[in-house]
Amino acid sequence: MSFELPFDIFLAIFSHLSVYDVLRVRQACRTFQELSQLRSLWHGLFNKHVLEQNVPVPGLGSQSVGDLTAAELESYTFHALRLRRTWSSVNPSHGRQLELPSNIPGCRVISLHFLSTTGSSNYLLSVLLTHHDGQRLFTVQCWDIQASPPKCIAVRTFTQFKGLVINQNPTKFGVLAINSSNVEIFDIDCTISDPTNAFVVTSQFPEVVERIHLFSGSRLLTRDGIGRTHLWDVEYPEVKVEIKNPHNVQFEVILAAYIDDTRLIVIRTTELEVYTLPGSVTQVLASSMPPSGLILDPILYHKWPWRIDSVVLSPQHSWSRAGTKNRATLNILLRFGSLFPWVSQNQYKTILG
Repeated sequence: MSFELPFDIFLAIFSHLSVYDVLRVRQACRTFQELSQLRSLWHGLFNKHVLEQNVPVPGLGSQSVGDLTAAELESYTFHALRLRRTWSSVNPSHGRQLELPSNIPGCRVISLHFLSTTGSSNYLLSVLLTHHDGQRLFTVQCWDIQASPPKCIAVRTFTQFKGLVINQNPTKFGVLAINSSNVEIFDIDCTISDPTNAFVVTSQFPEVVERIHLFSGSRLLTRDGIGRTHLWDVEYPEVKVEIKNPHNVQFEVILAAYIDDTRLIVIRTTELEVYTLPGSVTQVLASSMPPSGLILDPILYHKWPWRIDSVVLSPQHSWSRAGTKNRATLNILLRFGSLFPWVSQNQYKTILG
């Protein structure tokens, strides 16, 4: 089959097609097959149908769109649209069902957490509760859910356990923090054949904290026994910055938190607080004198009329046309708790830029 139109014209026509129509046209002839595999075409389709529509791209992580090949752009495009169609379906169907085997009798699963290492959630953490001789035992297991059947690659048991937090931005400092008798930072060594030794302690701090609210990079947000909230860095554990809202005379419980290089967002039972982190957080923490004397006040404060029953705070990254990731917009989905059903039955979405 011969064509008199230049390739640029065909590319312009292809850009107005749906991604599924591009696959159909690809089967017409060799020329269309070659055109449908060009990187410039899929870069445009990826931007038009995925990024500009704010469709989540699982697995993309911190990769730059400009570094992706044509095959990768095509794969990410179809994967994102397929998942979006599943999520928005009236009757969504699961694509995969997993059953985690357990050799611990009488155990009860008290929490599950996805663990991402390379931008995709390849692992699942399960926390099991058992009783032995009147003592409560907490077993943390890490499962490789890409294996068939799922394989337990790491396991560790605690007698004192107050919770765990996954690192939102995994670095050399570890992938999760566990609050037991002290604060411990763990990494997972997948090369160790014995799962009982695969949880590797990278840092340990003799800190007695009530709860760990956030772990991102090397930074921790914790609450002590009297309700004070502190931001600190595992590289400089002696330096702690207190997060305090002067408008709040009582210490409200933190329900969700998010941090990046310039800001910290905290959502309490009735409040939203935004704090500015000037310059490098590590430098600020390292230079504060005295070590625990720095107090941050919020630059933005909002109080809701009702107490929050539950909340989910999720960053939604967006990219410019040049492929540069912009600062994340935060989607806040919350449900109020109240004695009045017309309040508690409603869900509200807030967008924080």
